[in-house]
Order: sequence, then C-alpha cells, then structure tokens
Amino acid sequence: MTVIRGLILVLGLSLLGPLLSTGQSPASLDARRKALNDLLAEQWEYNLRTNPIQATILGDKRYNDQLGDFSEEAVRKDLGEARKFLGRFEAIAPPVFRIRKR
Repeated sequence: MTVIRGLILVLGLSLLGPLLSTGQSPASLDARRKALNDLLAEQWEYNLRTNPIQATILGDKRYNDQLGDFSEEAVRKDLGEARKFLGRFEAIAPPVFRIRKR
C-alpha cells in the first residue's frame, strides 16, 4: 500500500509541477486538458480512417470494406497531416523538456 501511495504522490506532484511553475490557473489547465483530449480523439479517428486495416485489427468494423491507400501521394498527405497534428499538440502543451543538440 505504501508503494501505491508513493506513486500517487509522485504522479500528483508531476501534474502540479507545470501548474505551479507557469502560474496557470486551474481553469486554464482544465481547458488545455479538454483541448488535448479532443485533439487526441480527433487524431485517433483520423488514424482509424486512414489505416482501415489497423482499425479492423483493433476491432473497429466501420472500415472493413476498405484496404487503405499506400500510394506515394497518400503517404505525403499523411505526413503533412502528422505535422499539422504535431503543431496543434505543441500549441496545447508545449514541450517541457528540450533535447539539446551537441
């Protein structure tokens, strides 16, 4: 039971750390959490729609009549969409840790 309490404490502090260090109000944090959840749901649906075989493997039968598009154009479009999603994710939750190039 002590290990679980320790994990809960660490998790709680890790969630409170950004809030305390940036001076954000709980309301703005809740708004960002909702925006993040909505964006994750949108990206999940996009991935299922554009990867129907994976959707079928995961048990989503909406795309069983499709195989997917593996053309060069489709791959480029998917890469562009991934970049758009990344930009939207970074706008909601900017990276806390930056990777330093040596």
